Amino acid sequence: MKSIKIEFNEYAVSIIGIAAGLLLLIFPQQAISVIAYGIGAVAMIYGLMKVISYFRNKNISSFFFLGELILGIILLGIGLFSFSNPAGIFAVLPIILGILVMIEGISKVQRAMMLRKYSYQNWGAACIVGICIIALGIVLIVNPFSALVVTMRVLGAIVLVDGICGIWVSLMLKKLS
Repeated sequence: MKSIKIEFNEYAVSIIGIAAGLLLLIFPQQAISVIAYGIGAVAMIYGLMKVISYFRNKNISSFFFLGELILGIILLGIGLFSFSNPAGIFAVLPIILGILVMIEGISKVQRAMMLRKYSYQNWGAACIVGICIIALGIVLIVNPFSALVVTMRVLGAIVLVDGICGIWVSLMLKKLS
């Protein structure tokens, strides 16, 4: 059986996501004032980590990690846009977040399929969480909330859940491989 490289950056991204999610839930208005450059920095770092993860695991099964490459490229673009046009990021924030959340959900479903491939008994739970994340992304795209504070709280909840799921799936993949 081939071994999957679950590295520190996978856990670091999840822990950062949990912390960011909690901050957005608790302090949405304060977060709005620093979010433009924060989005740029986090998107670029996270995007770079996703691209690196894709290339490191490319030989195992590129299909399962293709979502990471796509997400990484999109995140790098969002980071560059956020630094070049900080005010513009707020106009399209709910839609961008919806797209990112939807892509991240697709990545979670792909990882759930990897758990299934390794005969992990509870792969279905990981798949359901991924589908729920996809649904939340669709809600953000179809019905962007009028209040940015509400959007920040929703984003915080999504990022928090995504971070927790990222740690869980990474631990299971490491355990099974």
